[in-house]
Amino acid sequence: MSAILRSLGAWRRAVDETLAALPIIGGLLAPPWRIVPLGVDDLRSGVLPPSGVAGRGPVVVRLATGAGLWLELELPRAAAGDLESAVELALPAHSPIQPARAAFAADRSAVDVAGDRLHAPVALAEAATVAQAVRLVSAVGRRVSAVDVAMDASPDAPPSIDLITGGPALRPGPSPSLVALLVAGTLLLVGAAGLGFAFAPRTGPSLLAASPSAAAMRDLALAREQSPPLLAALNAVSAALPATAYLDRFEIAGREIKLAGRARDPAGLPARLDAAPELEGAAFSGSTRGLDDGFQAFEITCRFVPGDGR
Repeated sequence: MSAILRSLGAWRRAVDETLAALPIIGGLLAPPWRIVPLGVDDLRSGVLPPSGVAGRGPVVVRLATGAGLWLELELPRAAAGDLESAVELALPAHSPIQPARAAFAADRSAVDVAGDRLHAPVALAEAATVAQAVRLVSAVGRRVSAVDVAMDASPDAPPSIDLITGGPALRPGPSPSLVALLVAGTLLLVGAAGLGFAFAPRTGPSLLAASPSAAAMRDLALAREQSPPLLAALNAVSAALPATAYLDRFEIAGREIKLAGRARDPAGLPARLDAAPELEGAAFSGSTRGLDDGFQAFEITCRFVPGDGR
């Protein structure tokens, strides 16, 4: 099945390039992505053959395993409102690359929400690696539209993230073969209408009421004002904990915070949290236990006290 899908993908790319090369109309059709895989050896050699980026289409550099990686971060559901900031705060405890040297982007299209938690896939690479990949492609006269990291399940898939901007990859537009199919379908429908089929689509006033009501928008704004800022609480906890402590779980309900993680010596963690001006009442919620790697697992509860007194 995978061989069949790869053959169909190659056939569609060939059709896309042929249609995009047609005079006049070809310029109106968006060419497909041009995926350029780069591995550790390519980056080390510093040479990219021109054939690697031959053909039309926006160039996407796809870093192979070793040059980049994917992490899956578990975060509170409320982090979806500012996912990039939440990921940046969580990286120090999970990333093998120092945050100051890392380029990362969360794949919002693959975020999985379950209950009060969400799982976010995050692409990660050295910022210097991303810059080197852009320089290699630029050296052969092409501009890089995005840099992402390969996934084993879909090596030829369109990019969903861009490590250059740290956000989603811009889409180049519909595939030329898809445009051609839609045009052919439209002509077929017009021809059928000419043979006697009548199409009378109607629109009703109910379509105009699809936007949220003013009352719903006020309720949403009020809920946001009454809930403690998640990122401020997470930032306060991260700043209070030492570099040798790692969080595996962070939960906040109202002002109550529950933490779970591991540290070399967790005995002094409640005192460090209480010393933070935004936190109070820190205490162990269970006994610590030793782990095989020399760390001790801990669970701590505390309360968040916003700086504005709310």
